[in-house]
Amino acid sequence: MSELARINLKGPVYDPRSGVDGGSNKNMSDKIRQGRQDALNNSVQKAKLAHMKFQMKQETDMQKSQEFLAENASDIFNTKADALDSSTWKFTQPGAREEFYKKWKSEVGGNWAGFQAAYGAAKQSEMQAMQKNLMVGRNALNPDGTRKFRTDKAYQKHFSQMLDALPPEQRQQLLSQASPEMYSQIQKDNKVVVLPTIIFYDGGEEVERLQGDMSFTLIVTTKQLDDIIEEILGSKF
Repeated sequence: MSELARINLKGPVYDPRSGVDGGSNKNMSDKIRQGRQDALNNSVQKAKLAHMKFQMKQETDMQKSQEFLAENASDIFNTKADALDSSTWKFTQPGAREEFYKKWKSEVGGNWAGFQAAYGAAKQSEMQAMQKNLMVGRNALNPDGTRKFRTDKAYQKHFSQMLDALPPEQRQQLLSQASPEMYSQIQKDNKVVVLPTIIFYDGGEEVERLQGDMSFTLIVTTKQLDDIIEEILGSKF
């Protein structure tokens, strides 16, 4: 008959009556609570570390942004832009925003808000220069000191010819991105007093004008427009 061997245990591994671990004087619920507290503390520390890294990156991006603006100020704030000379455009050209962003990303790396603010300021500066140069052009002088455009009609003809000389894509880009102030200047130069107004030019000279009424309504048919165009073309023969 086999004998039963005595098992010597130092103490109970777990006493279900008291919820006490045999190897510890802590209650099991206390141990669980402590474990959760430790996990929470670790999460808080990780969050603080991530926030510190984020702040450091923001500060770095801000410093790089300021350095970029300082180094490229003469290019960004284009004071020589002329609405009638596309070679002076920097931020009105098709694809200008994408090119500027590539340069920003390469030299700054981040700070999307900074990029949007810089690009917006650059476009506004260019439009202001265009508006200013339109006014200067209107009062331009010949080498002998006489006025280049003696009448409003002469300047309107010049403006129309220069605008027509622009490639269609650039002309559309200019008119679609023009600021309200620049539109106002163009309207003033062309004596537009109410919208909508359709002006027909031939060789840079105004030959016909359709103007809306005081309720900002212009009622015109396609046939009427075709007849006007046919009359203008017919006068050439």
